[in-house]
Amino acid sequence: MRTRDWALLIFLIPLVAVLWPPLYAGIQPEWQGIPYFIWYQFLWTVVAAALTILVYLIRSPGGER
Repeated sequence: MRTRDWALLIFLIPLVAVLWPPLYAGIQPEWQGIPYFIWYQFLWTVVAAALTILVYLIRSPGGER
């Protein structure tokens, strides 16, 4: 087991945020006419991509793969 495997736990953040419906099951608040459910899901898509980059940088410093 590698010493940087703990970084994979970061992926649990978007998983819980998207798979726990009470967090986003609603219409309000709207953002520029877009219902909360839609922009919440889109926001987590962007955040998950950023977290994937973070995990990649933690697990392979210097591009050693």
